[in-house]
Amino acid sequence: MAVADNINILLGLDGTDNRVDVLINQTEQAILNFFSAKGLPFLLVPDDISFVTESIVVALYNRLGSEGYKSENIEGLSITYQDDVFQTYLPYLSQYAKTNGGQVDRLRML
Repeated sequence: MAVADNINILLGLDGTDNRVDVLINQTEQAILNFFSAKGLPFLLVPDDISFVTESIVVALYNRLGSEGYKSENIEGLSITYQDDVFQTYLPYLSQYAKTNGGQVDRLRML
């Protein structure tokens, strides 16, 4: 099943919300930039970690309209947002890069 299909199922959407496509493109570009910085010039996000794209897009979609908020309180319901959704998934991305020949984070002395 395609990433967009999974996201629409998770969000309960019918597939006509173009914002999902924009968020998928932005998220995939961020993931590809991360891999590129690790020396892995992928052209597409590998299927093995498509769950990262799906999870980040769902989180970002649920925050639409609340960008920049750290927390929200609506009629007694309190919501606290994570500062950076990508931070949660960096360990997965780093491990994937490491196991696929990417550069490992190192301290370099010049």
